[in-house]
Amino acid sequence: MFSASKAVRFSDCPARRAIRRDLPQGGWLRFELDGAGALMAACGIGPGNAVAKDIRLAEKLIQRGAAVAPEVLADSSVNLKSVLQAA
Repeated sequence: MFSASKAVRFSDCPARRAIRRDLPQGGWLRFELDGAGALMAACGIGPGNAVAKDIRLAEKLIQRGAAVAPEVLADSSVNLKSVLQAA
């Protein structure tokens, strides 16, 4: 099922910052932070289900309104589960 969404112009959005995390098994994740540093969006691409767990963890961080340092999101050696536990 798809939910209805509202189209917004980029100029209506607060300042956002994109961060890329390259994955050791191939693929990458992209995170977007709002102007205050809160995680607002995550997406990824990789072989098989390589990104599925990280996307689920990112969804939980987004639900909590967690602010995550860009360096942490970019570092593939940092486990997102530990970031979630600290949030």
